[in-house]
Amino acid sequence: MPDENYPKTWYDATKTTHTTLPWREAAGGILVLGEDFPTALRPAQAATPAFAALPTMASLATPAIANQTQSPEAQRGEWVHAALQGITVAAPKAQRAEAEALALKVRNAFPWAFGAGSLAEVEVVLANGALGRIDRLAPHEGALWVLDFKTGAPQAPVPASYAMQLQSYATALAPSYPETQLRLGLVWVESCTLVEVAVSG
Repeated sequence: MPDENYPKTWYDATKTTHTTLPWREAAGGILVLGEDFPTALRPAQAATPAFAALPTMASLATPAIANQTQSPEAQRGEWVHAALQGITVAAPKAQRAEAEALALKVRNAFPWAFGAGSLAEVEVVLANGALGRIDRLAPHEGALWVLDFKTGAPQAPVPASYAMQLQSYATALAPSYPETQLRLGLVWVESCTLVEVAVSG
C-alpha cells in the first residue's frame, strides 16, 4: 500500500521544491533562478519601437580555449571572436597576441560597433526554429547594424551563404524592431573592411 506521505502527482512532488527555490523577478517580469543569463530574442516578444530599448544581457562567451576537434582555421576564428568580445583568449602566446591585435585593429576602425548600446553574441530564434548567434548588434547613425565578423581574405562578391546568414538574422529581429532600420554588414577582420549586405524584402 502506498505511503500516505508520498506525493500523489508529479506536480505535488515538485510544488514544495519550486516554491522554496530562490526565484526572483528580473527585468520584464521574467522569473530567474540564480544569476541572469542571455535569453534569445524571439519574434513573439512585444515589439520594441527603437533600438534604444535593446535588452540588457550579458555577452555569451565564445569558446576561447584550444579545441582539438576544430580545424586550425576554425580555432583561429574562435580566438579572434573571443578577443573581439574582450574575453581572455586561452591560446598559445603567439596566437593570443595575434587575436588580440586583430581585435584592437577592428575596434579602432569601427569604434561605433563597440560603443554604448552595442551587444555581442546575441542569440535569436530563426524562422526554422533553430538558434542563430549574431556576432554584434550596434546602433549607428539611426540604424541597428547586424554585424558578422569573418577572418580570412575578403571575398567579392559576398558568398551567398554569408548573405543568407545575415538575412536570417534580420528576419528574426524585424518583428522586435518594426520601426528600426536594420542594416547588415560583414566585417573582414584582417583588412578591417566592412561590406554592407542589402536587406531583402
